[in-house]
Amino acid sequence: RDRAVERQVQRMQLKLQAVQAGLTSVWEVALFPARASAGPPLSVVVFGRNSRDAVNAALAQNPGYTAGPVRRVSG
Repeated sequence: RDRAVERQVQRMQLKLQAVQAGLTSVWEVALFPARASAGPPLSVVVFGRNSRDAVNAALAQNPGYTAGPVRRVSG
């Protein structure tokens, strides 16, 4: 379990280095359930080169949701 957490931290550090280098950006994507019973609305933070990549990443991580407004947080 500790190794999995360590790997996750290392991946996050690499992604943040990519943001600092200007290779990608951090985006906030609002997600709404496709069905009323699917769950609450969400606001997720993802990495992507553009808003389309960010939306695709957010939807891949949260099946059953549709994308709403998107904004760049940094990068």
